[in-house]
Amino acid sequence: MHIWRAIEINPTNQWNTADMGNVLCYLGRAEEAIAWFKRARQIDPYFDPPWYWHGLGLTHMICRRYKEAVTAFERSSACPFHVAAYLAGCHALLGDSGKVHFLVAECLRKRPDFTIARWMAKESFKNPADAAHLAECLRAAALPE
Repeated sequence: MHIWRAIEINPTNQWNTADMGNVLCYLGRAEEAIAWFKRARQIDPYFDPPWYWHGLGLTHMICRRYKEAVTAFERSSACPFHVAAYLAGCHALLGDSGKVHFLVAECLRKRPDFTIARWMAKESFKNPADAAHLAECLRAAALPE
């Protein structure tokens, strides 16, 4: 895997370190991924690209840590349609229906053709249980099937 080689070449590169977190999340190793995301911020405390927070939030979501996921997603300076959908799922599972309705509307405003099936067809989780869990989170928010 090329990401391992990149880290071997430059173990203090925060970009590669955070990328490893994303890769591990999709490989079914979400707990381990969180440590890589944290390490990236230890390397550079000012490391703050939106994709970092989106990846960390998704990883927490996969680990069923919805409050931590919300915190990570909300630290991002950007909220694309899929992040609004993820936030809606987290808030649904946390029982905050007011935020769910707002976030579902935000997702559909940004991507009117959003459906869970279409989005999940693009998600490449190695562990089918992780993909199923994410889909269930989105269903909890009553996003279109």
